[in-house]
Amino acid sequence: MERLSAGVTGIDRMLNGGFPRGYLILLIGEYGTGKTIFSLQYLWKGLELGEPGVYITLDQDEEEIIATAGDFGWELEPYINEEMLAVIRLNPADIKVSIERVESELPDLIRRFKTKRLVFDSITLFETLFSDEAERRERIYTLAGLFKGSGLTTVMTSEGLGGMSLQSRYGFAEYLADGVISLRYIRQCEMREVSLALEIVKMRRTAHSRKIMPYSITDKGIVVHTGAELF
Repeated sequence: MERLSAGVTGIDRMLNGGFPRGYLILLIGEYGTGKTIFSLQYLWKGLELGEPGVYITLDQDEEEIIATAGDFGWELEPYINEEMLAVIRLNPADIKVSIERVESELPDLIRRFKTKRLVFDSITLFETLFSDEAERRERIYTLAGLFKGSGLTTVMTSEGLGGMSLQSRYGFAEYLADGVISLRYIRQCEMREVSLALEIVKMRRTAHSRKIMPYSITDKGIVVHTGAELF
C-alpha cells in the first residue's frame, strides 16, 4: 500500500509509514487542539516533497492561512505563486454556489497543479449550513465522493461532539472517511495543566497504533510523543 507522509512528527510511525494514498482522513477535535495546524503541516510536508496541494476553507481567507502557516516557519506564498498550492475560500452565505464551485474547479486544479494533497477546513461549518438532516447527509456524501473519487489524499477537519472528540458533531462524516484521528484535551484534575492527546480511532485496511499518545503544539508545529506515556 502506497503511503504519504503526514508531516506530523510521530504520526507516520503510528501509521506504519503514513497516510495510505487516496484516503479521506477525518480529523476531529475541540477548539484549540491544533486541527488547522495539523492540516497545514500535512500540506507543508507535501510541498517540501514536491507534492502540490489544495486548501479549501470556509472561515478564513488566504491571507489568514498564510499568516498562520508563517507562525510555524511554513512560507506558503512562494508555492502559491508557483502554482504548487491553491487556497480556496468558499462563501458560506451562498452554499449552492460554493458547492458548484468546488465541483467545477477541483478537477481543473488537480489537472493543472498535479495535486496530490487536499485539506477541507471545516466540514462542521459546512454541515451547519443545512437545516434539513437528509439534505445535510446528501451534501456530505457528495462532497466525500468528490474528494475520494479525485484520487487525492484528503484531510478534513471537524469539531467534536463532547469532550472526547471521538465523534463529529453530526455523527455522519466519520462513516464516510477511511480514517479518523481524534485530537483532545486530557484533564487529569482541575489543578494540573491540561494535556493534549491524539488517537487513531480508525484507519481502514491497514494496521496502526491504537495507543493514545500525548502531543505538543510547538513553534515548529505538532509533535506526537510516541515514546512517552500519557499519564
